[in-house]
Amino acid sequence: MRTIEQIFGQKKIVPTVSLESQEIIEPVCNALLNGGINVIAVRLLSAKSLAAVEYINSKLPDITVGVAGIMDAAGFLNASIAGAKFISSPGITPELFTAARTRYNDAHFLPGMLMPSHIMDALSRGFEVMNLFPAEVLNGYELLKTYAHTFPKAKFAVNGGINFENMEKYLALDNVVAVGLSSIADSKLIAAKNYSEMTERAKKAVKLSDIVMQNKLR
Repeated sequence: MRTIEQIFGQKKIVPTVSLESQEIIEPVCNALLNGGINVIAVRLLSAKSLAAVEYINSKLPDITVGVAGIMDAAGFLNASIAGAKFISSPGITPELFTAARTRYNDAHFLPGMLMPSHIMDALSRGFEVMNLFPAEVLNGYELLKTYAHTFPKAKFAVNGGINFENMEKYLALDNVVAVGLSSIADSKLIAAKNYSEMTERAKKAVKLSDIVMQNKLR
């Protein structure tokens, strides 16, 4: 199984998308691919969300699919069975840790973390890559800079309030493995079936990411 860093790749961009209709699955995924993004996180909202994950996993091999918003062990297990390669939660419970251990070889678990005690708990259980949520509203950038020194083993996918205006500062941090953007394929674009705009937004996100990565190499 690939590491979570290998899944997110150098671009480190993960669009978070609601896919509640089968007819939009392929057009949305193709729009992202055309924009240079090959990773997607599907919000777990219903059985239709799981069907979308299963469809992408089995029919669209160029896209790596994960699931966002897992709340309980049943949701985790269902997402894993559907084929999610990574699963994130907004917070954490003992039951979620147990479920993640049960499906350890099938999906990476990014437990939702914010407080130092939560991070310590996750690290003690062997989870070194976590989901920082909600990031922007709670000054996640400054938190992550502090956590880089306090928890050098911890890495974070960053979600909550991330957009084109602030994504670069997060991507510039060495302890950030990905940023989640819901604006690339948001609900309004999906409702309007505006796939060309999704592609343009994906291209914009990739361009911003490339700038950050190039600056890191200097």
